Formats: sequence, structure tokens, C-alpha cells
Amino acid sequence: MEPEVETRGRRNAFVFLGALLLVLGVALPHPPFFAAGASLLAYLVASLAYVHRAIRRVGAVRLAPSTAFEGDDVEVEVRLTNFGRLPILGVELVDHFTPQSVSLVRILVPERLAPRSIYALRYAGNCFKKRGRYELGPMEVRVSDPLGLFSERRTFLDPDEIVLYPATVEVGELPAKGSRPAVGTGLSVRARPGLSPVYRGVRDYRPGDEPRFIHWALSARHGKILVRDFDAEVRGELAIFLDLDRANSRGLGACSTLEYGVKAAASLAASVARRRVQVGLVWAGSGGVLEIPTGSTRRHVARILDALVGVKMEGTVRLADLVREHAGRLSPASSVAIVFAGAPEEPADFGTIVEGLAQGGHAVLAVLLDRDSFLAVTQEEVGRGARPETADFARLLAERGAAVSVVSGARELAGQLDRPWERGAPWTR
Repeated sequence: MEPEVETRGRRNAFVFLGALLLVLGVALPHPPFFAAGASLLAYLVASLAYVHRAIRRVGAVRLAPSTAFEGDDVEVEVRLTNFGRLPILGVELVDHFTPQSVSLVRILVPERLAPRSIYALRYAGNCFKKRGRYELGPMEVRVSDPLGLFSERRTFLDPDEIVLYPATVEVGELPAKGSRPAVGTGLSVRARPGLSPVYRGVRDYRPGDEPRFIHWALSARHGKILVRDFDAEVRGELAIFLDLDRANSRGLGACSTLEYGVKAAASLAASVARRRVQVGLVWAGSGGVLEIPTGSTRRHVARILDALVGVKMEGTVRLADLVREHAGRLSPASSVAIVFAGAPEEPADFGTIVEGLAQGGHAVLAVLLDRDSFLAVTQEEVGRGARPETADFARLLAERGAAVSVVSGARELAGQLDRPWERGAPWTR
């Protein structure tokens, strides 16, 4: 039986009983029956008035994180406020946490809401759905009398948004070839002046030194300008190119070339940024070529992850053209990571591109998704022409100087990005 129908039936039974006792008390006459009937009907009227007044004295505010990662469990706090002078009983909260597989959340408040007070409720929401932007709510508060005969509800429509970033995996030592690798990253770097935490002492002033590094006390004592000297800060730069060519779309849901490619790019960006390597992202969507310049702050990484939230396999620019266009703008300290959604139709183009990057001193990491390990869902995917074998393309990239990691859709992404592909190694999908 539905709760509303059950409540209505119970309430009608109480009304009928009260009226019957009242009539019998008058007809017999029997004062106890009359008193019982009048008391029961008075309780019903008082309960209705109480619930009607209490629901208008309740406020609710949701406090939820604005961002999370796919698969995260996040804590959501709801603060219920009683603005009235009377305690409120029988409070139930109904919320909708849309990233969950089942969004409905129902919580019965175990205590009364004291007058002029705030009561905090907490529940755990699971970010089950894939990356995207989700609106939480609406949120509803229900108030009922102690016997559950009357209830009223109030809906709070103030929306909260939570952004689900693509899930990331930890990337260890990245495979690299060519240039000198940075400790802990496997990426090529060049030393450049910076404010390192390692203080070396003081030295004579040189033209171009910043005034903020002048040691005024020692300069006055020695009669010449002395500046504080720090070790040069050594950083690397990683430019990530993400393949969103719609011709490489394959798979369904989380097990698709799109989602694996996005997770690979997000994992590389987050992992190297934690090691103070500056990272940037280049991709081509339906609106053309987009780029996020290099940076390593948390805000910068969040900007990259936020951009990856909305990307789709709608690119119309060939990945080879995208990399070739930006190759000339790479700084000398840059390494390059290319996330392939599959072996391209013209692999020779990338052989030339990778060879040119390697000869220019750039370490190149190729993350190659094994397209055939992802299920062909649509007729368009089934009918596409033959592509080069993944192993053949990986061999070509390795011969031209790239470090190659081959990713299979049949396995979890964790552990695949930092596992170098080796020629002749047994290949399993």
C-alpha cells in the first residue's frame, strides 16, 4: 500500500472514530464517550495546525563539494533550521544525488528540531555515473505529527552543481627516450633560472638581477651590492595531444576509446603536475582546435580536468595535422605525450612527426589505445576500413624514437600507462 494512501486511511479512521464517540456521547448520553470523541477530534485539529505551521518554519541548505572524480564517495551535508519557537517532530529529508545510480536519498531525522536551532544531516553519495556536470536536487523536507496522521512537504529548488572529473590513475616512472629524463618523471627537461628552495648564499650583483633578491644589510656592510643566490629551478614541460577524431570512436560507455583516452590524458596531467612538471593540453573538438597552455598549479590542473569533462569524439581535425601545427611552438624544455584513440589510417605521417620531434630534443611518449580491444557497437564502427595493426604502429613509433605504451580496453587503465611496450613482447588483448 502506498504511504500516502495508508496515511489517509488511518486519518479517516481516526476522524470516524472521534465522530462516532462524539455522537454516542450525545445520543446515549454518555459523558466519557463524548469527552473521548471531543479529545480525539481536538487532537486531529491541533495536529493539522501544528504540521501546517511547522513546515513553514523549516529551512534547508545543502553543502556539497563542487567537484569530484568518477567513482568517488563524497559527503553531503544538509543543514535543517527551525526558525520557529516550538520543537519540530517527525522530520524527513528527501534529496536527489544525481551522480548515483539511484539518485533518491531518504533520511528520517532521529531527533526533534529544537526551537531556533540548526541540525546537520550527512549522507554519502557515490559518483557512479561518468564524467559530466550534474545538478543536485530538488530537496524536499517533510514534517508529520507524532502519529503520522498529517504530513506536509516543502521543496527547496535552489540547485547545486557537482562536476565529475574523469577518474585518474597514478602514473609512475614514464617511459622516455632521447633527452635527459627528469628525476621521477622520465621527461626531458632543461634547467632554467628560478626561485628554488635551495639557498646557496650571496654573490655580487649582475645586470639583470631582480631587485627583490638584493641583500640590503650585507650590501651596506661590504659597500657593494650583493644578491641572494638560489639554485636554478629545474622543471619540465609536457604537452599532451588528445585524439578526438570521430573516425576512431569505438566501444560503449566507460569501456570506449573516448573514455580511455580522456582518462589517460587526465592521469598524465595530474601525475606529472604533482612532480612540478608543467603540463598543457591540446585537442580538436567540433568547434575547432583548443589549447590550454602549460602550468603546474592545482588550479591549472583543475582547468585541464574541467575541459576534459565535456569533450566528445567530435573532432574533425586529423591528429597528425594537430601535432604538426603545434610542434613548431613547443618550448625547448617540452616533452610530448600523444594519446592515440587507435592506429591512424596513415601511420607514416606520425613516423615522420615523431622522428622530427625526437631529433629536436623532445622526448615523445605515445599512448596507443588498441582499437580492436574495444567493442564495435554501431554499424559505422563495424563498417570502417581496415586499420594498421596496433603492434605494427607501435613498432613504427618506437623505431622513430618514441616511448610507447599500449593500452587495452580489456583491462583497467591502472598500470598500463607507465608500462613500456617492447618489440617482440607477447601481445594479449
